[in-house]
Amino acid sequence: CIRTIHAEMNAIIQCAANGVSTHGATVYVNFFPCLNCTKALIQAGIKRVVYAQDYRNDPYGEALLKQHHLDVVRLSQQ
Repeated sequence: CIRTIHAEMNAIIQCAANGVSTHGATVYVNFFPCLNCTKALIQAGIKRVVYAQDYRNDPYGEALLKQHHLDVVRLSQQ
């Protein structure tokens, strides 16, 4: 949807607006990041992505996260 902003992008923008470094940070999200958010997380220096559910996981996005050595953790569902 072009009228919304994803949580990952919102978090990065809010950190930038408030002078908070994202370098080496962990991001916690409900769903696996889309490709555009994946690229933004990498550029923001995020080092760990923790997510709860798969959602249209893009194989290229998964490969990018691995290529850039981000730790990706899927929370186990009980």
